[in-house]
Amino acid sequence: MKRTIGLLVSGLVALSLVSTAGIASAQGANATLHVLHAVPGATVDVCVDGAEVRSDFEYKQRFTTELPGGEYRVVVRAAAGGECTGDRIKGANVTLDGGNNYTAVAGLSKRGSVKLFAFANDVRDLRNGVARVEVRHVAAAPRVDVWVNGAPAIRKFPNGDEAKVKLPAGEYTVRVAPAGTTTTVIGPRTFALSGGTAYQVFATGNADAGFNFLVLAQKV
Repeated sequence: MKRTIGLLVSGLVALSLVSTAGIASAQGANATLHVLHAVPGATVDVCVDGAEVRSDFEYKQRFTTELPGGEYRVVVRAAAGGECTGDRIKGANVTLDGGNNYTAVAGLSKRGSVKLFAFANDVRDLRNGVARVEVRHVAAAPRVDVWVNGAPAIRKFPNGDEAKVKLPAGEYTVRVAPAGTTTTVIGPRTFALSGGTAYQVFATGNADAGFNFLVLAQKV
């Protein structure tokens, strides 16, 4: 379920920022696909339609590729010497429309099993001084509340959900607490958003390895 959540989303950008080069969806046959590794402790190979497109892919890493529009079978396998020969961890069908921009994420379900998520990124033009933020919860964690600038901004944000908001460029302070509590588990942190930029923010990790927020930043 998609929800607009106001200023809270911006706060997550402060945490473990990972930027990609500015890539916007171009009109044409190809789709832009970002692939993000959000499973702690696993080194994997990524296969698309039986061909290995990334070897020895590690937690927090990401890459970008261009593919013609269509449906693809994406499979994550344990890293191995031969092409797509490692033990299968998870697979999913991903449909890409030409000219659009997507992120496929190997993340975790609420209970900690590996899950493949696919999200469409909004990289439409923005006015000067405005940023767009999309946040996605792909961590092995229950619902959380997010506080921004000293006030609760979102409550009970669940695994697998996403939300989008436009924000003026500037600085924000954020902290994260388990839903229904005031116990800070992340933050407080102060950060800056740049205008004319689309951010895709991913909550990743688990209790054993720790939680992180990984961000793809695309100038639009």
